[in-house]
Amino acid sequence: NYGNYSLRTKGAAEATVTRYASQGIDSRINQTMHVDYFKVYQLSPEIYFEQLQHTVVLTLNNTLELDFEFGKGLETTYHFTADIETGWTALDHILTFTNPGLYTFTLHAQNAFGIQTKTFEVDVQLGDTNPVITLNENEASIDLSSSTNTYELNYSTNVTNPISTLSIDVDQLTGYTLEGNQLSFSQIGIYIVTLSYSNENSTDTKIVTITVTKTEPESYIYIDNFDTLPTTLTLTGDATANIEDGQLVLQTYATSAKAHFGGTFDQALVGTYAAETRVKLTGTSFLNLILLYSGTSNVLGVAVQDGTLRYQNGTAWINSEIAVPQDEFFTLKVITTVMSGTFDIYV
Repeated sequence: NYGNYSLRTKGAAEATVTRYASQGIDSRINQTMHVDYFKVYQLSPEIYFEQLQHTVVLTLNNTLELDFEFGKGLETTYHFTADIETGWTALDHILTFTNPGLYTFTLHAQNAFGIQTKTFEVDVQLGDTNPVITLNENEASIDLSSSTNTYELNYSTNVTNPISTLSIDVDQLTGYTLEGNQLSFSQIGIYIVTLSYSNENSTDTKIVTITVTKTEPESYIYIDNFDTLPTTLTLTGDATANIEDGQLVLQTYATSAKAHFGGTFDQALVGTYAAETRVKLTGTSFLNLILLYSGTSNVLGVAVQDGTLRYQNGTAWINSEIAVPQDEFFTLKVITTVMSGTFDIYV
């Protein structure tokens, strides 16, 4: 006696057809339904626009072909209106302009089941005779040790008639790559970038100077004295740390405890370094002084065992046979080429 359908999602539909018996609940009626097809389709218009902002240069081409289509509804008629009533005409999908200006157009689509509108803009320009480059900056600096080694050229160009072409040249042959407006650097130096914008009337040229440097890592960490406890302290077990008379006192009472002060470098150390400290040791059955450490490797480690200085060669502790005093300050300096495993040790 009746049927109904409901739209669940766009592009999908569900249909239900129900037959009720009129003879009462106990009646048995043989019901058969044959469905050849079922479809739901749009009747009112819908506009699909590829682009909503356009630019036209009158002296180059005074027409604009619009790319739009309607939904799969019934046959649709359409027309254009604009906030500027003169200076343009429309024929099918093509707008033709005679006057410059910023036009705001409305496309009206209509059929028997409804109306839909879509707004878009057209910037109609006369175009300049001579090309002009506007630089937003003409100098820049890049530090290869930072997180980025790229530079995006920051400029704009005018619309010209005749059309102008842009070229970008760098005075160096190596040390960089250029992709579009982006330069990527791999070597330090001063790079002169020339931008040329040309047509048959003239050429405009602008220069950008890019200075590429590389900040070397810190070569040392030096502390005259300790006024406060360092923030990079590691204490485990019964280890303690405190400040006494401008000195950092690290103390443990068990072999499993650790009192550790560490500093860090901004970058990996490369080359030859000297690590120097002035210390006083008490209880020297075995005491580590790891002066340089990398990941899980002792780059430069020394230890005192039974009053004798030992050093770490990367795999084992080697006895230097150098005696060090107990309960009095002495200066320890170790010179090494990083990761070489060999040291010059001075007490």
